[in-house]
Parts: sequence; C-alpha cells; structure tokens
Amino acid sequence: MATPIRRPLSVAGVAALLVAAPAAAAHAEPDSDEHTISRYAVEAVVDPGGGADVTVDLDLDLGSDDEAHGPFVSIVERQEIEGDPDRYRLTPVGDIAVTSDTGAPTDLLVEREDGGVVVRIGDEDVEISGVQSYTVTYRIEGLAAPSEGPGAPDALVWNAVGLGWELPMRDVSVSIEAPAGATSARCVAGGVGSTRPCASSAASSGTSTTATQDALEPGQGLTIAVEYPAGTFPDAEVRYEPRRTWGNTFGVTPATGGIGGAAVVGGVAALAVARHRRRDDDSPAATTGAPTSGTDGVPEGFATEPPADVPPGEFGTLIDERAQHHDVVAVLLDLAVRGVLHLEVVLDDDETTDDTPGDATDDEPADLSEIDHDLHLIRVPGAHDLRPYERELVEAIFDGADEIVLSERAQEVAKAVESAAHGLDDAVTQQGWFAGSPRRVRARWLLGGFGLLFGGWSSRSCWP
Repeated sequence: MATPIRRPLSVAGVAALLVAAPAAAAHAEPDSDEHTISRYAVEAVVDPGGGADVTVDLDLDLGSDDEAHGPFVSIVERQEIEGDPDRYRLTPVGDIAVTSDTGAPTDLLVEREDGGVVVRIGDEDVEISGVQSYTVTYRIEGLAAPSEGPGAPDALVWNAVGLGWELPMRDVSVSIEAPAGATSARCVAGGVGSTRPCASSAASSGTSTTATQDALEPGQGLTIAVEYPAGTFPDAEVRYEPRRTWGNTFGVTPATGGIGGAAVVGGVAALAVARHRRRDDDSPAATTGAPTSGTDGVPEGFATEPPADVPPGEFGTLIDERAQHHDVVAVLLDLAVRGVLHLEVVLDDDETTDDTPGDATDDEPADLSEIDHDLHLIRVPGAHDLRPYERELVEAIFDGADEIVLSERAQEVAKAVESAAHGLDDAVTQQGWFAGSPRRVRARWLLGGFGLLFGGWSSRSCWP
C-alpha cells in the first residue's frame, strides 16, 4: 500500500490548490430571518443544438422588511471539469431579461466575474417589501452534450439551482423540455458532493422531464442529470476554454515554484500600482475646490503608490472594492510567509522527492498537475501577532487541531474563507478607506440563485 510523503509547496502551487478548493460551499447568513424564496420554478427548453431557452419564476418573500431592493441572480458560464485540470467547460449566457407581475422594479445591471454572469435586479432608489414575483429569461449555450461514441447516450447535466443562495428556498421545481424523451433521469439535492435524491425523483413524460424539492437551505443546490437517445442533439457542441495553471504553463519544481511565487507577488504589486495610477489618470479635470497639482502633475496630497505596510488581502480588497476568495488566499499565503502556518503537498511514495528548497532533482515530478496530491495545513505553535480576521481564519480552519487535510475539511475551510472575506471588508472600512462597508453596500441587493459550483462564490444578502 502506498504511503504518502510530504513536500513543502511553493507559493504558486499553494495558490493553485487553494483556488481550486470547493469554495462554492461557503455562504453568508442572510441579514433577516424573514427573507425566503417561497417559490422557485425553472424551465429549460433545449433545442437540437444543445442550447436552451431558460425561464425562472421566483417569489421573493421579504416579510415586513421594507429596505430591500431586489435579487442578485448568478448564472454559471464557466466551470471546472472533474479530472481535467487543463480545461473549463463553457456555457455562454445571453439575452437576459426580467419582468415582474407584482410591479417590482426590474432594472438590470449585468456583470461578469469569476466564471459567471451576475445580474442585479431592481432600482437602488426604490425599496420593496412583501412578496415580489420575478420572471427571469435567458439563453444558455452548450447545455446538452452529444454522444461520446457508439452506444453512448446524449446527456444533459445541469446545476439547475446552484449553491450560492443565502436564502432558504421552498417549493422548488425543475422542468426540461427536449426534442426527444429521456431514457433515464436523476435528481440530487443538498450541499457540495451530495448524493441525496430530490424529494420527487426525476420523472419523464413524453419529451418533458421534471423534478421537485420541498425545501433547500442556504448553500444547498439541485442538480438534474438526464440521458437521451443518441442523436437527440445532433448539432450540439461542447465548448471548452483552456485553463491556465502554474503547473500546465511552466511545470512546478522547488526551484521554479520559488521563482513563480516571487513573480506572482511582484505581479500583484505591479498590477495594484498600475490600476491605482490608471484611476488617477482617468480622473476628471480639475474643478473648483480640487487640489492643485504638484510638479509631477499629481494632485498634492495624493499618493500614486500604496502604503508599504498594507497586507495583501486588504490590498486586493482595496483595489476592486470587494473581498473575494482570492484575497483570502493571499491572506493564507501571507500567514505562511510569516511563519504562522506551514503548507505542504502530499505525494504518493512511488514519487521520490528531495525536500531541500531550491534543489530540484531528476527524480522529482516536474508538474504537480501530473500527480495525485492533497494539501496539508500545519499550524505553527507560538504567539503570533495576528489581525482579527487572520486570527478568526486560523481558528476556523484548524478548529483546535494542529494539522488538517484540505480535502477532509473542504466545507469548513470554505466557510472560514467566506467569514474571513467579511473580516477583510470590515478591516478596510476601519482603516477609513471606505465610508461604509463594501459588503453592506453591495449586500443591499438580495443574493439570487445559480451560485458557482466551482471556483467562486458571492457573499451578498439583505442590507438594512
């Protein structure tokens, strides 16, 4: 039986592993217990090309709260493929439209981030309460896949309700209409990795397949998998996009990993300064009461470079005005650099390795993506000077243990990362960099569904 061995992991390798962790399990608690999605019905009409016209009908129950504005709806466009570290699967989304039978504002703001489309619905100047109904329609491509060979079926696997909801959902239903009747169908509900069948098993009648679920709690989702006779989607084409990782770009060894880590850190700093300067360059021309310019053209009292002592996680939050999971990854890497914790990768014992940093040998695997590995986090004993969100992150990750395996505590780590993101928001607000918490400003909009299954999450809820 193979016995795992350990090897210290480079900064770049750690970042790649942490970013690949199932962070979609994380969610924030809604600000009000009154808010629920009391009805959620999604229907997809799939054509022979594998694309679908999707309609989502949802009832948003705000109770007596009269200070909400509308939902966020996040739709997956790019997701990781299990067992394939070099490609993403693409399901491009377009033609998004929203109506409301209850007269709720349906202004749209559409953004693309972290492999998905984020749709903000509502008017920031209009507050709503009670039960509001919305109908969201959109076009999604690449939903169905053609047969992979003789005897193999055409297939459709769809995260019809994603994991990103922060609000409990009731009366959930999914309907899929296809050019032919299904040969088999399955529906599962729950959190990451759930195999729990839906309340009603997926059933097919004619060319329709349906499934229902009485309730989904925050952070839970619903996936439906349907098989069809080969040739049902003759024009379907599965779309892919290259997935660039440090491993498949350069190959990771202790030597290249160390250089790569320096390059990553340097690149982040350069990007931060460049973006800061670009914002200065794009600012409006001087107006009455504006600061006068110095000899280098920069307004007096303004800095073109950040303070030297800004931690990387706070710096990332400052740049894009939101704390995201990669900002928390930066916090973990910073903690490792400061000696608060160690990060190690575990290899099979048939891979020989030299643990000496910077001393790569011919026996070592050149690419971490080619080997089976897991990530170990080891807590370094002793008193450490930690910021509040750093201390909370460390305590939540280890939960009293001296060492953890990332894959065994994936959901707990994901929740800890989400909580740390909130802590970063609070930290930059306390520093006086924002007049109010970026999270609370953005969270005035309710989080909507279709959370990203891999690689990202949203942390929006109701705002007071």
